[in-house]
Amino acid sequence: MLRSTAVTKERFSSSTQTVPSSQLVLEQLVHELKAAYNCMPDLSLTALRASRLIDVDVDVAAALLGVLVAKGVIRRNADGTFSQSYRH
Repeated sequence: MLRSTAVTKERFSSSTQTVPSSQLVLEQLVHELKAAYNCMPDLSLTALRASRLIDVDVDVAAALLGVLVAKGVIRRNADGTFSQSYRH
């Protein structure tokens, strides 16, 4: 379901014959993390577990999780995990 950056670059490259910008790759990774949370509403990840899920460095995963927090998609819990934000 989720792909590594290399696979994502390869997929875009084969469909457009150009390597995507870093921004496009990061947007795809954010989309993949968001999709994981949408598919599994009770999902709770640490940055380390997120990095393993999408096959990126833990620092990259932490930054991507930060993007989702800023967008209000997920929240950071007191224990350092990230889970889906629920709007009532």
